[in-house]
Amino acid sequence: MRICPEPDAGAIIVLMARLEPFGSYAVLSYRRAAGTS
Repeated sequence: MRICPEPDAGAIIVLMARLEPFGSYAVLSYRRAAGTS
């Protein structure tokens, strides 16, 4: 795994992927948000 400058964001992605069935969608949404900002 890559070391992200924001470990919190990584943890959120993992939690969302585990809690929500739309794990891939959550990752795509986060990537889009991260790319925008």
